[in-house]
Amino acid sequence: MIPVADDAESKTTDFERAWTAMILFDEHTWGAANPWDSALEGPSSGDRQWSRKALMAYEAFEMGERVLERELRSVSDELANGMADGVGCIVMVNSASYPVQGPIDVWIPYGPRIAEGVILRDGETKEAIPYVVVRKGLADDPESAEHSPLSVPGPRPRGFVARFVGPEVPGMGYRTLTLDPTGTTASTPERKVDTVLETPYYRIELDVQRGAIQSIYDKETACDLVNPESHFRFGEYVYDQYTMALGFNHLSIRMTGSATWLLGCRSRPEIVEVTRRTSTSVYEEVVLTWVAPWIHRASLTVRSYPALKRVDCRYRLNKLSVLDKEAIYLAFPFASDFRTAHYGSTGGTAGGDLATVPGSCDWMHVIQDWVAMGNDAVTAVWTPIEAPLIELGDIHVPYNPFEGILSAPEPRILFSYVLNNIWDTNFPAQQGGELEFHYGLTSYRGPYDGGHSHRLGAVVSNPIRAVWDPRPSTNFLGRFWDIQSEDHHIIAVAIHRHHWNRIMLRLQEVGNRAGSVQIRSSQGPIRAAWETNLVGDPIQTLVVDDDGVVLAMKPGGISTLMVESAQ
Repeated sequence: MIPVADDAESKTTDFERAWTAMILFDEHTWGAANPWDSALEGPSSGDRQWSRKALMAYEAFEMGERVLERELRSVSDELANGMADGVGCIVMVNSASYPVQGPIDVWIPYGPRIAEGVILRDGETKEAIPYVVVRKGLADDPESAEHSPLSVPGPRPRGFVARFVGPEVPGMGYRTLTLDPTGTTASTPERKVDTVLETPYYRIELDVQRGAIQSIYDKETACDLVNPESHFRFGEYVYDQYTMALGFNHLSIRMTGSATWLLGCRSRPEIVEVTRRTSTSVYEEVVLTWVAPWIHRASLTVRSYPALKRVDCRYRLNKLSVLDKEAIYLAFPFASDFRTAHYGSTGGTAGGDLATVPGSCDWMHVIQDWVAMGNDAVTAVWTPIEAPLIELGDIHVPYNPFEGILSAPEPRILFSYVLNNIWDTNFPAQQGGELEFHYGLTSYRGPYDGGHSHRLGAVVSNPIRAVWDPRPSTNFLGRFWDIQSEDHHIIAVAIHRHHWNRIMLRLQEVGNRAGSVQIRSSQGPIRAAWETNLVGDPIQTLVVDDDGVVLAMKPGGISTLMVESAQ
């Protein structure tokens, strides 16, 4: 978001390597067909093909993290303006177009003046911010075993990870915290035994028999977001095995017949117990652990926040590898009086009464960041992180003609389709090991609003990023770009490849309403602006004045804006 001239070529190379690796991973077959075979070459070289393909995913992730951290450091370099003193600051960066507040994990090193007893303060208001030490020592320290959806990647020297809910960070902007070594705001976890989580926003009751959530009561709207009459508890684990022969390619598109014949067995959690209940000034947390067929051990961590209207769920499954055709779902039954779901898809919004492509798949959906459903009083927004496939109302056997299999379908139940080995081509025939999935849930007063739902969902999938810098900063709060609209979001920013003083911004309209958006830059006045196509070729010249530039957009549209700075 801040152009940095030095090392620009190296940064571009790293980004292009990550992007190329993602594209290569997504390539459909790579010539492999039978993943259960281990030939040296040809369609039956499944092991070799998958090892190469998986390598692309690892490279994309690692290079992406490298690019992200370097860009965070670039922002920090722009803001930190003092000599290193061993205490420094924490720079929080928000890449969304709207203000965001959320949980943050940040690594802080040990030093002569830094221990776990530092005070975190808002740089502008000087208010102390409570935090919890969730990881400390080296990476192989036994106390470093916990991971989170906001875990800090990569090798680190000795230090600790502080988790806190920071103050709100402006859209497309930053906020800095100071470190004071003269005291502590660290919270000591308190152990409890009950299975109820209660914050100013929610009362969450867990079902220990089923290993899931029984109720999420929204105190603001006096509504329970969960259907108590459902066949499933909220977040319940469901495992299906199917009855066809193994080791034959592409049966997934040739199997027909009764759905009840194709479903061999369905399993749910067994021997559930509460293994941890933690209460701190930053979050409340319960961990449920269970076993199930083909699962060594599984756990669900439910976390809520006293300062945040949000519930987080983390699943960790240690699964055996089996060749049997199988699928894993997580069930989320919302209140029965909620209306049809809307959801964010790639590049737009779908669901409800919005138009669909005739003949497209109607039993399974791919979502981008969020699903929203509710009534006139309340709307719930559910966000997955790693699992974009969902089914609504029923579980469908994944074989043509894809019949529903629940004895009584539930219109407002959502199933997150987290794992299957149905499709053979160039995917492992057996899936196992330790798997982790994360979900976020929030709600707001009133009926469904596309722009509001998009913002709440994107907060979970694209959280605030933070980095420690040894230098102090007096730049406590600011924005890089200012966009005067709640329905228009900046989804990408890039420096023009051939003109360093031209920046391309890609915008998306998420409220499904026609209108105009005003964009201003805090990096200096805008001298000229153009609406362009996706690759940056000008379509029309836009009027620029002291208030910035105005761009008209269609409902649900995506547009590209190129601006030229006066510097």
